[in-house]
Amino acid sequence: MALFNHGSPLPTSAANPVPTAGAQTNGQTPAESRVIRRAACRLRHLARELSPPRRYQCCKRRLLYRQNLNDSDIDAVVIEIGFDRVMRALDRLTQPQLPLVTAE
Repeated sequence: MALFNHGSPLPTSAANPVPTAGAQTNGQTPAESRVIRRAACRLRHLARELSPPRRYQCCKRRLLYRQNLNDSDIDAVVIEIGFDRVMRALDRLTQPQLPLVTAE
């Protein structure tokens, strides 16, 4: 008899082999573990077949604003949000600050 689990004696036999260092058997033989692992794999495969197909995300080119923008990046922004919207944003950003100081 060998002592496992803080002093509780467990018999060692073919049905309950002594575990090797670092291996957790949960009381299963290697053959039983293989059967369970294969059944779980088949179940996952069946669930994947029966579930609706995943929508894959469109892989758009990321635009990183931390870097200097080149002309193709700016063109991509204009195409995505529209020319009129870009011009309205530029008008808002470049309008003069009020009150205007008059020159004498």
